Amino acid sequence: MRNQAQAMLVSKYMKHQEYDKAEALLAEIPDATAFNKRQLQANLYVAKNDIDKAIKITEERLLTETNNVLSALFTLNGIALKNEAFDDAEYIADRARDFTKLFDLWDYSAYVAYLDVYTVKKDAKKCMDTLEKLLIAATKPWNYQDSPLYRHVAPAQKQEDIKNMILPRLLSEIEDPGMPEYDFLRNAPEYPEFIARLKSQLDTEMK
Repeated sequence: MRNQAQAMLVSKYMKHQEYDKAEALLAEIPDATAFNKRQLQANLYVAKNDIDKAIKITEERLLTETNNVLSALFTLNGIALKNEAFDDAEYIADRARDFTKLFDLWDYSAYVAYLDVYTVKKDAKKCMDTLEKLLIAATKPWNYQDSPLYRHVAPAQKQEDIKNMILPRLLSEIEDPGMPEYDFLRNAPEYPEFIARLKSQLDTEMK
């Protein structure tokens, strides 16, 4: 309740153009209420005509929250698969794909939930198709600053670093006999040709 009262008071100070008071009170609001705090901070920057700071903090918030939504969708997808609610899982995977494209997120994220669905369902063909899409997406340059939604957000990690971590690990898991969840894939007639093609594409991209 105290945080809500403080937030209302910040808005009141801003309305009366008492920006110093608003800034001081805003600093007292704990980060646990970061959602409201960052919105109030953005409103304050706009009121003070500090537009660059308003844009930056709002874009940062949008990028954080869109990734939080994706994380929630992936969790829901995992729960649906655990409950063998496969129609629900595919629906959630569709929404994750649409959300990724709607908010200009990394294309790789559009296929993660599908890979989980087809792995649990042991659908070798769709799993292979999805893995190839994942590889293409992971090696395709993605700079969120190219999007008007995140143009002022500083890059947190080089995509090369992410690519070098994700792809070799994923291939290693698929080939590992100690990962029984991929037995269905390794036993598929198309597997030898598929894994050779995937490794060749990866070797080309990693050079």
